[in-house]
Amino acid sequence: MNQLPPPLTLEILESFVHGELDPQDMEMVMGMAMNNPEVAAALDLLRRKAVAKVIDQAKAADAGALIASGILEAYFQGGLTDEERQYVELMSRLHPEVGDELRALEEVHLFLMAQAPGGQQPKPRSKDRFMNFMDMESDPSTGKGVIRPPYLNAASKPEDYLGWTSQFGASPAYEYESTFVQPIDSDPECLTLIVWVKHQIAGEVHLDAVEKFLVLEGTCMIDIEGEEFALKAGDYMSIPKFKEHTVYVTSETPCKLIVQQIAA
Repeated sequence: MNQLPPPLTLEILESFVHGELDPQDMEMVMGMAMNNPEVAAALDLLRRKAVAKVIDQAKAADAGALIASGILEAYFQGGLTDEERQYVELMSRLHPEVGDELRALEEVHLFLMAQAPGGQQPKPRSKDRFMNFMDMESDPSTGKGVIRPPYLNAASKPEDYLGWTSQFGASPAYEYESTFVQPIDSDPECLTLIVWVKHQIAGEVHLDAVEKFLVLEGTCMIDIEGEEFALKAGDYMSIPKFKEHTVYVTSETPCKLIVQQIAA
């Protein structure tokens, strides 16, 4: 990891990755990452290490103890923190018995809601986060008053992002060895990047986001846990969270992508 620009330190970046900074400092770090590819690369490396640690811990966890704890019931009642909700969903993917119990509880929860007097409703959850976890396509509009890149979806076209690619993504800011990442927009729900790849993007897993790709130039192959998908310019791909995936460039020229990590 190269020397970080002041006032950033490794400790500050680690605190950012773990969500331990106050909002003002979080905004400062994100702003520096948006304008400094080396900061963005350092954050990516730290995120990968943090994700690997969480997954290893979840794989070794006692699924029976989790089921008996009552946390799955609280999941449907809206009583969990974001970190607890994320952990339940990860455990449901890693341990089949947790997934089975979660699906059974969902049926009971929906039945009780239907029978409740006055149409009782659960505490609200983010619509986009829920739809992305369920691997459903949401409305491509962000619904926000500011102009932001639209959410990638199966109908997305490169020209939908022309305003951002012409401003940020004509070419990388400097010569790069394998991958160059240019952040172009960020809010708590979605991080949008332009990414140039010469060879591959190493295998990674996202715990808190669905990752979506739109190929702008070149061709690539995305391996999602052994299933391969060949993509060319104009093609779209959505990768659920908790799924390990690797991107391999198959063209002689670098592959240029719009990449979004959407909170789920």
